[in-house]
Amino acid sequence: MMKNLPNEVNIDILKYLKVEQLFSVQQTNKYFYVLIDDHKFVLARMNFYTIYFHVPSKRELTSNQNNQEKHYFPLINKWKSLTKLPSFELKKKVDKLIKMNFYYFQWHTAIKQHMPVLLRTCKYTKFTICVSKNIGEIYRRYYFRIPNIPGNIEHMLVIRQWLEILFNCTYEIVFFYELINPELIKLLFEDNKRIPFQFNIKQRCAIFCKNCSCESLLDFSLNHLKIGECLQLDFNGVWNIEENTENLFNLLINERAKFKEICYTRLEESTLYDMIIKLHVGPRTSHFLFGQPKPEELYKPKPELYDFELSEQLEKKWKDAIKKSIPMYITIINNDITGNVVLCSEKG
Repeated sequence: MMKNLPNEVNIDILKYLKVEQLFSVQQTNKYFYVLIDDHKFVLARMNFYTIYFHVPSKRELTSNQNNQEKHYFPLINKWKSLTKLPSFELKKKVDKLIKMNFYYFQWHTAIKQHMPVLLRTCKYTKFTICVSKNIGEIYRRYYFRIPNIPGNIEHMLVIRQWLEILFNCTYEIVFFYELINPELIKLLFEDNKRIPFQFNIKQRCAIFCKNCSCESLLDFSLNHLKIGECLQLDFNGVWNIEENTENLFNLLINERAKFKEICYTRLEESTLYDMIIKLHVGPRTSHFLFGQPKPEELYKPKPELYDFELSEQLEKKWKDAIKKSIPMYITIINNDITGNVVLCSEKG
């Protein structure tokens, strides 16, 4: 009966179904498989508690090869897959890509240049993506492995398929210790502008990624994250910060509509603090909060808070902290900001 209805009507009906029900309907025939797959980003999404990328250490790899200490490293030895996710026909996608000569050439160029999936200076050959969810009182994890350096077009298509699936899920809270390469995401989905290339995080997201550039960190945060509450960026091990001071400030001020709250931790760039000291926010002055977090608070900072006022005492406190290289915490809460923002910068 539903096949006789317009697609728009069928989509409105399908919006009332849960993920498991959508999966059952999708398996009935080719029409519903294609219809649900084409409109999956407006239908119910699979929800997980968290997602993280596990890169095996040398000890893990060695113990796995020697068949020793397996019980210490379950992430390496007990691979599982998300079996309830629809597969795709690889050959058809390769043939379609070949017809689109421009994208086919770009993908081959990326393969020859060994473009990595993860942003790290050490290009590991393999890593694991783990998603977890609570089913009643049971905590379940699902692992799947993709190559970090795509070796052929088939690898690129597999990576694209899994990223599309991950972007179509929701997560409660996420801690990123590894980041997906923003350049690779743009390359893989350049021919499909309708897909939102974002991780959908309901609550809080914190990024603790070492050995990555500040540009890549900001690119990933602005373009590939959709967060319900707080975004925390930790700058320990992030390089090229000084050249991106204006971009950091732009994220903190001008891009605040995308995030309810933004936190910077372990940022020791004095220029950014100087710019904030020169900032006036409407008639109110207590929107910026800062302090010195304890080590155990870096994952969920609860610093001593100070009202932001343009006073000599406060400015001296900030500059003393900068001079002593005290790691600082900056947060701006979107809901508290009213009025126009004016930046008064002075030369010299």
